[in-house]
Parts: sequence; structure tokens; C-alpha cells
Amino acid sequence: MGCSSLSVLPSRIELIQRVPYQTTRVNNHRIAYLDVGQGPPLILIHGFGGSMWQWEHQYSVLAHTHRVIILDLLGSGLSDKPEEAYTPKHMVEFFRQFMDTLNIPRATLVGNSMGAGLAMAMA
Repeated sequence: MGCSSLSVLPSRIELIQRVPYQTTRVNNHRIAYLDVGQGPPLILIHGFGGSMWQWEHQYSVLAHTHRVIILDLLGSGLSDKPEEAYTPKHMVEFFRQFMDTLNIPRATLVGNSMGAGLAMAMA
């Protein structure tokens, strides 16, 4: 057939138990993120409609050599979902503020779909 079924999305409670996330505030919005490992910072950015959980099978291996940060972008997952425009310009500014909040002046960015676009815009 060539098609595979989608994996079952975890419930909010399962996600909280599986991914040891924390929160910070960016421009007065609560942002959920994971910060593990030591070494050069590596930020994994999910795509539109995604969340940090989609990286749960990669981050532990990457954390052997990097400080791995995975966030729920503004409007996604466990982060705040304000009623405002989510334009590319707005998301780039949000992401810069997120990096500043975590005191990360420079990082390797890995993105999926919209996250890749955000990573390219940050370059």
C-alpha cells in the first residue's frame, strides 16, 4: 500500500511524564522547553502543528555531545497560545528573544518543516 499509520500522539499527561520539560517567559508568554546535556548548544525546532515531543527519540543521543534545547514554539504544544499574528517576522523575533532568555548567543539549529524555515531565517 505504501502508507503507514500515524503514530499515536501522547496525551498531555503522558508528555509531561516522558519529557522533563521546564518553562520560561518570553515577551510575557509561557514557553515550554527541554534543556539537557552539555556542550555546544543545539536547538531542535518542530514544524507547524508539531511540538517538542516529536524529538523525544533523538534528544537523549544528541545530549551526549551537545546541550540540546527543544521548545514548543509560541502557539504550540504546552506553550502559550496568544491570539496574535504568527507571521514569519514575528516568529523570528520570538525565537531571538527565546535564545536571549536562555543566554544562548549562538547555536546550531535543526528544524523540521516550518522549523527549518525558522532556522534558515535565523542564519
